[in-house]
Amino acid sequence: MANNITFMISALWHGIYPGYFIAFFHWSLVTILAKKCYKASLNYPNFNYNNWIYKLIRDILSLSLINYFGICFYLLDFH
Repeated sequence: MANNITFMISALWHGIYPGYFIAFFHWSLVTILAKKCYKASLNYPNFNYNNWIYKLIRDILSLSLINYFGICFYLLDFH
């Protein structure tokens, strides 16, 4: 709950614009998902976080989600 409130306050801080609220809501979901994935990975003590394959997959996934959620600003541009 605190995560969602923080992101919604950030959306208000940036301005009253529907794209901000949608994007920040999506980013809060991504943050919750990342925390759950990290906690699940703690069950595998031999998991190597410094592996280049893990870093590549993590970066591609993160950038893809950020670009996907950024479409809110394009679709809701009323100017």
